[in-house]
Amino acid sequence: MRSSLAPPSSPSAPTFLLIRFAIALGVLLRLISLRGELWLDEAWSVLLVQRARSASEVFTNIRHDNNHLLNSLWLWTLGPQAPEWLMRLPAALFAAAMLILVAQCAKRVAPGFQGALWCLLVAVSYPLVLLGSEARGYSLMLLCAVAGFQLVPHLRGRAPSSKTALLFAIVSVVGFLAHASFLLFLAPALLWLVLERQRNAAPLLDASTGIAVGLTAASTALSWWLLYRGSEIGGGPIAPYLQVALSAVSVALGGAELSAFAPEESAIAAAVAAFALVASAVELVAWRREGDSVAGLVLLLVAAPVVAVVVVEPSFIVVRYFAVALIFLLLLVARFLGRLVRQGVVGKLVATALVALSAYGNISHAQGLFLGGRSCFTALYERAAALGAAVTIGGDKDNRDELRLNYLKLRGAKVQSLVQVREYKTSTTQPQSVIREQSERGAALPPEFKLESGARYVKTQGCSAALLEGGELGLYTRAQN
Repeated sequence: MRSSLAPPSSPSAPTFLLIRFAIALGVLLRLISLRGELWLDEAWSVLLVQRARSASEVFTNIRHDNNHLLNSLWLWTLGPQAPEWLMRLPAALFAAAMLILVAQCAKRVAPGFQGALWCLLVAVSYPLVLLGSEARGYSLMLLCAVAGFQLVPHLRGRAPSSKTALLFAIVSVVGFLAHASFLLFLAPALLWLVLERQRNAAPLLDASTGIAVGLTAASTALSWWLLYRGSEIGGGPIAPYLQVALSAVSVALGGAELSAFAPEESAIAAAVAAFALVASAVELVAWRREGDSVAGLVLLLVAAPVVAVVVVEPSFIVVRYFAVALIFLLLLVARFLGRLVRQGVVGKLVATALVALSAYGNISHAQGLFLGGRSCFTALYERAAALGAAVTIGGDKDNRDELRLNYLKLRGAKVQSLVQVREYKTSTTQPQSVIREQSERGAALPPEFKLESGARYVKTQGCSAALLEGGELGLYTRAQN
């Protein structure tokens, strides 16, 4: 029986070089993605921290799910006029540390070439590049999840180190304060630890595991009660659960999002997701037959968001909710591809082609991110504001539009002349300009449209948000009938 705690062997020179290349490439992709204006949720976080008159009020006076506590503290410290790349910089640093930690974890759970493939898949995976370069709390949360994954197997034996237990507790507290979705790592990890200690006939709670389990559970519950309980949910696009889940898997491997407006792309994306899920299931069975119980931990981590959705039945879900699961799904895919490489020349060719296609797709997604930025609403609003000294503007998403406009005014953008008209389609005030938005990929905006009142609007400018950050945006100006 092979233990995941066995001393790791030194990687071969090609494997060592591939791991270093993957880390360097992953850091580069995240650094060059720091540019560009903040997208909606990042801007929302900046607006939220304006409510805090002191650092402590970031934790006590902003009851909102877009208040990612430690990230919000950074944004509050910088102030709203700071360069937007600087607001995002901690995320890139945490992401770089996560990539290094993945390489360390790989020595035990995906030794040799499998580990190098895991590092590469994580390094280029578009959702992880996105989260690792935005001014929110996901990047630090993912770093803590990988750190916790490395630590928790060391706590399952009869005499675990109290230092390891304390470190696990600290990592868990930081991860939860970074983002509440850390629970999607913590709950499966603690469940697995309890089950493993029972299987190993170890005391359920000795001095060390009392620290790891008791302190972590108590501090998490206290943090939830004091900081997260009763938080307002900001909302998001409504889409079927299955569509979002399959999109998460597909995009993580370089495929497309599923969309009703792009049936052919969606079919390919669903096939990519299905292949990844089948390959992961096959690998889990093979890994478990090796006698390594860490495979059970990985299964729990990959299944956690699915279980959470079934239990909670939220009104909406988004791809980023699967972030922790995607890291470990990529681990299973990497192990599967590593097995494929060992099946002779044909296996090597197939595995190489699959990795190359995944890397190409992900880097293509990232190229759109760092060339076009996450969003483009600043240019649309500034063009609308250029129409005159006082310009009325409406939009399809009143709450989103209000947030965007308030953020731009806070930053001193050239939009001070804009006055928002809510529910413009039925308002007695017919706005001079309208921002229209389609959240789902492939849904095109019309060149013009009419209101029931007879007012006609013509599209004067349009742009596309980065993948997973929105869809199509268009600026319309009222035409003279």
